[in-house]
Amino acid sequence: MKSEQHQRPRLFRRLTLYTSVLGILFISLFFTTTYVAQEHMEIISLHHWLDAEANMLENEYRQTQSFSYRPNPAEFDIYRSNSGIPAWLSSYTKPGFFEHQLGPEDKHFLIRQDPSGNGLLYIVFKDNADDYLDPYEEKLHIASLITSTAVLLLMITYGAYLVRQFAWPLQQLGKKIQQMPPDQPDFGAESPYEEIYRIEQALSDSKRQIAGYFRREQEFSRFAAHEIRTPLMVLQGSADLINRCISDGQPGYKAAIRIAQAAQDIRLLTDTFLLLGLDHIDSQHYDRVNLSVQLHQQIGEAAKLQPAPCLLSEPTAEHCTGQSLFKTNIPDELYICAPQSFVLIMLNNLLRNALSYSNGMIEVTCTQARLTVTNPTSDLPDHSPNKENGKHNQDKHYGYGLTIVERICERLNWQLTVERHANGGQFSVSVDMSSSLSDATNK
Repeated sequence: MKSEQHQRPRLFRRLTLYTSVLGILFISLFFTTTYVAQEHMEIISLHHWLDAEANMLENEYRQTQSFSYRPNPAEFDIYRSNSGIPAWLSSYTKPGFFEHQLGPEDKHFLIRQDPSGNGLLYIVFKDNADDYLDPYEEKLHIASLITSTAVLLLMITYGAYLVRQFAWPLQQLGKKIQQMPPDQPDFGAESPYEEIYRIEQALSDSKRQIAGYFRREQEFSRFAAHEIRTPLMVLQGSADLINRCISDGQPGYKAAIRIAQAAQDIRLLTDTFLLLGLDHIDSQHYDRVNLSVQLHQQIGEAAKLQPAPCLLSEPTAEHCTGQSLFKTNIPDELYICAPQSFVLIMLNNLLRNALSYSNGMIEVTCTQARLTVTNPTSDLPDHSPNKENGKHNQDKHYGYGLTIVERICERLNWQLTVERHANGGQFSVSVDMSSSLSDATNK
């Protein structure tokens, strides 16, 4: 569980990461746009300067029919195709604005028709004359870098602030979730955000409902421990008194026996359910129970529920026609460490449930602290606790028998296995009590 939690990404880190990535993308886009715009501005500026010089030269030629106007000789070189041009210009024979890499120099030049009508006119920037914008470009790059850095810091600050705005309410929500157990103090909805406020309100309402459930269960446990025990003692004492006054064979003797047994069953169930309701079962409730003795005793009690039952202790014993029977394979002594009421209720439910559906021999085996009860049946609903969602279809015969057994196994860390073999018509329940066997050995 812990490894799975460590593998999950933290929401706050993801928000910080996404905000940082968004800031970096924004800065990259801003810097790229600035660089491309600067390059285009440089080209437009060079175009404009060359066009202006060419227009001045053409206007001068129309007025004087001579090339008396010359562009700034420190900035430009003028060539005419009919007067000879450098070799590197010979490949450019169409009017337009061009750029040529001449050694380390990046030459920008303009080609137009010669004003005289013969050949082409070339206006070429001298060496570094077209680099007049470089100081401005450098300043622009520095300004862009400073602006980008400032914007990036602003985005990181904004991201941290945004994450904090999300983090604080969620952290408070996490603390309130930890206060959900009934023994923790109550809390209210305090978030300034509507969505989280509703979640906190729902948690607060659920906490009150859960606390109410626990309070009612605890009150029931206290009331049951006090109120039920009093009439139970009266019932038990009255049954004992009746048994002393009535001897075997007199009217009402069997009824008195059933009343005494019912009172004993009620006390056993009350002790078991109260013990199941505890958060922690103290060691004082555990006993060293001889499972073999309890099995034989409970089998005998269960057999009394059937008319003239047969009890077989050997696999070779004769079959009793028409009657339910038990075939046992139980060691002479097998001790486990567990609450005795849990063991009695578990055995009682398993054996009586088997009798309710058995149409043949019931097998009870106990090996290596693994108890298995198998009974043949032709019509048995599926009450397996291993069904999806842990839901059990309650039958009028089974009731909550297997559910109670399942709860006992959960509290004692026993392994419960329920199997139904449809083809063979058999239903078996196995309980692995190995953990309690080791405890009993060490006790």
